[in-house]
This record gives sequence, structure tokens and C-alpha cells, in this order.
Amino acid sequence: MDIVPLIRFRNRNILGKEDSKYKIDEFLKNEELPKKIYLLDYDGIEKNKPNLCTYQKLSKTIDLWVDAGPNDIGDVVDAVMAGATDITLRKQLWPNINLEKIREITESNLYLELCLKKQDKYNTKYFLLGGIEGLVVLDNVKEKNTSTELIKNLAQKHKIYIYETDQRNIDHWEALGVYGLLVNLDDLGAFKKHDR
Repeated sequence: MDIVPLIRFRNRNILGKEDSKYKIDEFLKNEELPKKIYLLDYDGIEKNKPNLCTYQKLSKTIDLWVDAGPNDIGDVVDAVMAGATDITLRKQLWPNINLEKIREITESNLYLELCLKKQDKYNTKYFLLGGIEGLVVLDNVKEKNTSTELIKNLAQKHKIYIYETDQRNIDHWEALGVYGLLVNLDDLGAFKKHDR
């Protein structure tokens, strides 16, 4: 199972456990930096003000999977130019995503967020289209039974990454065919032994 550390980012700070804050420069001093991180940029998602300068700093040493809520092609270009190798798109922020046009401008890996809590609002057939590498589920799926069949079916066609906080659930996700987990950077050690 692929384990990708997730960093939550707001107001130019990394949010740690219990929303403690620390600066990017402190993070980069770490001796064991991960090869890749999932950067959940709340400034981009909530205010359409992604932290592009931070992406440039981080991308010098780490592959960046950026989730900043792009809502047009210009936002995708900005993320790629700032160093994103993977990008998560959110249909609720960009309802008329045109994957063909995005593919014309970038070869970055594209993922779509699947919001299980709102699955009735967003047509899941949309996720069966080609042109994407996979799906991202950021809901902390406590009630696994409500989404089990959907995830199992989608995992047959796409790589699915699930946000997870409890390493005891790894076997459950592997049994459904989930490709990887997004794990809070602070909790990475507990998940390490399952990394591919």
C-alpha cells in the first residue's frame, strides 16, 4: 500500500497536531524529508489564494501533490509552474472541469476528489471518465459500510487514495482494492511498515 504523508497548510504555516503551527523552513530542516507529500492548502481551497511561493520552496526537495482547489485552467498552470507533480481537482469548486483541455497543458498526474458525504449531489459516473490517475477521498470515513461498495467498484478502474488516521484500518482498505492512504505527517511512523 502506498502511504503518502499529508500536510495541512493555512496562512503560510503547516498545521500540526491539535493545530499547532510551524513554518515551512522548520519543516525543511528535517533530516528525513519524505519523497512526496500531499499538500492540503486551505488558503487555495477556501480563499482561492494558493501558497505558490511555498510550493516552489518545497518542490526543490520533495515531489508535491497539491490540493489547492483550482477552479480554472490558470490555477492548474500556476500549480504546475510552482512545482506540483500531482494535482487534485474538486468538482464542487470547478463544476465544468474539462480534463481534455487540462491534458493539453500538463502531463502532471490528475486526481479527482470524491466527497462521500455528498455523493448524492455529485454524479459518481463523472469519476469513471478517463484522463485521470485516480481518486482522492478526504472524508474521514468512520462509517466504512456506507461507502464500501462504491469504493470497491471505483478501485477496479482507478487508483484510490483514502485519508486515514488509524493504521488498524489498513487491511480493510487493502481488501477493497484501495491503492494508497493519505496520512497526517505527524502519524506517519505508525503507518510506515505498510508502505510499498
